[in-house]
Amino acid sequence: GNQPGSPEAEDASPMERSQAGWHIPKQSWDITTIGTGPALRVPRLREICLRMLGRHIKALADGVEPLAPHARQIHQCLGEQDCLRLKHYLQGRGWMGPNYPRVHRLMHPSLAQAKSLRTCCHTREYLGLDWDSHGQWVAPFFFMQISQPELGRASDLAEGGGGSTWVEEAEKLKVVVGQVNRVRPKFLVVTGSLTRARPGQDHYQAQRA
Repeated sequence: GNQPGSPEAEDASPMERSQAGWHIPKQSWDITTIGTGPALRVPRLREICLRMLGRHIKALADGVEPLAPHARQIHQCLGEQDCLRLKHYLQGRGWMGPNYPRVHRLMHPSLAQAKSLRTCCHTREYLGLDWDSHGQWVAPFFFMQISQPELGRASDLAEGGGGSTWVEEAEKLKVVVGQVNRVRPKFLVVTGSLTRARPGQDHYQAQRA
């Protein structure tokens, strides 16, 4: 008969595989049994190291271990992707919510950024909210909206090319940011295009920076 791993076995029907001696595992979607079976994927060394680092960060924040000077530079030592993975792990363990403010603070380069409630564009998670309150807000609040900042718009309308300068828009944004900091809304929503230049135009990367 067909041997496991052969092309014929891969194309065989479930009945043919059973007759050939294949063991077909039964999958259960019972919520009470999820996580009780063996791991379906062996974690990579990178993932194991990030989990160890996450536990170390929690120990630092809990005061179990002394806060080392390098702890404030975690976001600088890790690459962007690893930093996102670490934040995702901490979120999953519930270690970045309001009960762990020091963990949340260590994952941001400044206190102002740590106090800003924002979403991660990669994981679509609200950073700083625990999983019980994730995706909802029950307390009264008000928000402000910044619409279509478009850095370089005035210059692009005058000379084209996506806008070689964005001094005018930058000055307007400074005024807006000042108003936001004065009013301190619970949420700030930014919509529309942040840059006037489009991908491929000369000033696109400069405006994004």
